[in-house]
Order: sequence, then C-alpha cells, then structure tokens
Amino acid sequence: EAPLYGVGVSMGGNLLLRYMGRQAAPGPVLGAVAIAPPFQLAKCTPYFEASWFGTLVTKFLQRPLRDTMLRHLNEHPDFAWPESVDKAALERAVRIRDMEDAFVCPLLGLPEHTEYWKAADTWPSLRRIRAPTSILVASDDPIVSPN
Repeated sequence: EAPLYGVGVSMGGNLLLRYMGRQAAPGPVLGAVAIAPPFQLAKCTPYFEASWFGTLVTKFLQRPLRDTMLRHLNEHPDFAWPESVDKAALERAVRIRDMEDAFVCPLLGLPEHTEYWKAADTWPSLRRIRAPTSILVASDDPIVSPN
C-alpha cells in the first residue's frame, strides 16, 4: 500500500483542511497541501465578489452553474426538493451568496448563506491538524482575503 497524501485547490483545499482537522491522528492521509483555500468564507466571499476575478467567475462559472441548478429543478420536478428551494430567487441570483440562499442552503437545511459560511469554515479545523500540512496563498490572491 502506497502512502496517501492530499492536495486541494480553492474550495477543495478548504475541504481537505477540514478533513485533516477531523481525522484521528495518525490518520490515513499522511500529509496535505492546500492551495488558496478560502479559510473564512464570511471574509473571503465579499472580498472575492468585489475583485476582478470575482467578476470573471460570476460571468463564466456562477451563471452557468445557476443555469444548471435551474435545469435540474425543471427537468426533475418530481424529485423531493426541499420546499425552501426558491426557484424565483435562483433565477434572479447574480452573486454566489444569492445561489447559496436560494438553492444550497435549503438542500443543507440551513436558513441562509451566513450559516453555510459558518458550517464550511476551515479556520477552527486548522489547530487540530496533526499531520504535516502546507498552505499556499499568494499575497495578492483574489479569493483569500488578506484579513
């Protein structure tokens, strides 16, 4: 059996760090590298949305993702979607947090995006990581807030 190491980028890095903080020491993942993980979504999301990169992501990722969510709602009306999924709000969504409020949070049983941001926060997991872990973030990263 080969040793297992993890690498995650952006939200994948966020998930990897959360996993590393939750795995029992010693765990199956012997080490990790997280590249530009958004540690605290409550700080990173507004920073990201205001950046030039956020504008590009909104145009080329958020809108197609929103359209995919709407297509799933329309193509699978008999699926047991939570009643709180707000199709009209999803159609109007222009920011990632709007999509989180209209679609993601209802699926997770959360009232709104700030609760999702708390639930997905990597920051509390960092101090519990026991395996060698590196975190790489550029000083001018357009997603990870310098604060």
